Amino acid sequence: MNIFLAFLQAKTAHPIPAYSFWEYYIKNGIEEAGCQWTEADVDWAEGLAHSHNQAKLERWKTTTWEKVVAAIRKQHLQKPISFFLSYFYPHQVEKEAIKKIQDLGIPCINFFCDNVREFTKVPAEFAVFDLNWVPEYKALPFYKKAKYNYIHLPMPMWVAQRYRGLPDTETTEISFIGSKDILRTMLFEEAVQYPIDLTIYGAGWTEETITTIAGSGTNKGLSLIHI
Repeated sequence: MNIFLAFLQAKTAHPIPAYSFWEYYIKNGIEEAGCQWTEADVDWAEGLAHSHNQAKLERWKTTTWEKVVAAIRKQHLQKPISFFLSYFYPHQVEKEAIKKIQDLGIPCINFFCDNVREFTKVPAEFAVFDLNWVPEYKALPFYKKAKYNYIHLPMPMWVAQRYRGLPDTETTEISFIGSKDILRTMLFEEAVQYPIDLTIYGAGWTEETITTIAGSGTNKGLSLIHI
């Protein structure tokens, strides 16, 4: 299987939230599965940096998508591309370019993991994809209502082999690993209503925040370990 990737690859650093780990996860996962990936020499993450500058965004879209369609046509002749796999925000999508890729017989799949955080309904731009990869359970009604093709699968997460060993002693600790944001804070405020102990690892959490969350519920079993 030969997968053409447009998964926030970047040629330089951008002043936007973390994005580079997606390329690491998806490429390593594809390789371990015994498949191949290919890509165009473009900067996909740059499109996120221009989200509030329409002129720069349009220039980026025109230049980027022209290069991508040309690269796909060339690569598809040399070795057929199984499908086009992307991670696009709505403003990165160029409908006509996607259709040109589909006209070559290449299905187009878009992954997006911030549906609930960003939207109250599925963006119209996502209708062009043959399949939408949706990891969030609470986002499924959006796609059902819109009648877009979708598949509910976990986020692409790859862990190096050296970190996959099981501990000698199993514990019953329930842990969360991830940085602080408003949706996660709200999740924990709901979780502390139940009789569970939860340990939180990740950037941005403070003892003050954890104490406040714990104080909002009947369960005080929330703890923080800084990593």
